[in-house]
Amino acid sequence: MKTNMIIVLVAVGLLVTLSSCSKEEQASIQPVMEISNPLDPDGDGRIDYPDGEIYIIQDSISLYGQAGTKYLMLKPLILKKYKNAELLDSLCNQDLAIRFDAKGRISHNKSVLWGIKPLVAEEYPSKITFNIGKTLTLRFSKMLTAFGYEFNTPFTGEKRGIESTFRNSKLNKVIRPVTVSYTGNLPTNTPELGTEGGALLRAMEGQKPFDEVTITFLGNNTQTPGSFGPFDITLAGFRYKLAK
Repeated sequence: MKTNMIIVLVAVGLLVTLSSCSKEEQASIQPVMEISNPLDPDGDGRIDYPDGEIYIIQDSISLYGQAGTKYLMLKPLILKKYKNAELLDSLCNQDLAIRFDAKGRISHNKSVLWGIKPLVAEEYPSKITFNIGKTLTLRFSKMLTAFGYEFNTPFTGEKRGIESTFRNSKLNKVIRPVTVSYTGNLPTNTPELGTEGGALLRAMEGQKPFDEVTITFLGNNTQTPGSFGPFDITLAGFRYKLAK
């Protein structure tokens, strides 16, 4: 009888302890309430700012689709110091050099419209045109946290994509997101990409440093390879920000 009483008391003690632990756990493991970002009411992970800036929340990256006030604060790279070399062409400022893995030709035709403001910084800038098979890589002499360029390509009837990939070559790492623009896709009431005046801006600014940008020709979507080159790609309006 005495043994039975001890067993009952131990059982009650265990029940009280388990009950107490359960209550403590319930108190500490409360459901986490997600606080919505007032600047992202749709919850799609992006914030649309004025002047064509899109902020990607997960990656802490700003993408610029227009040459607005904030984008124009980036330092311009002057094309006067573009140099034709035997193997690689280069473009230099006092604090930065860009090397291209193809040879280009520089031009400045003030009678041919390059792009419409604010989709580009200047409507009649100096430009560099490269004839490439499928890709063109720009390599920087220093690490950057922001880089932008304007681009266009002659449209020959086949719709194709132009992909921009920012990369840290030292870490062999792509800086997301990878972006694609398609010839024939255009904002309302502006010339198409691939036609005269259809140049667009591609720019990224963030906290992760990079030292390369690769421009790649795709098919009519990311899964379709499309025809191979050679293709002409024309670039202008380079701007950048050095990593600290």
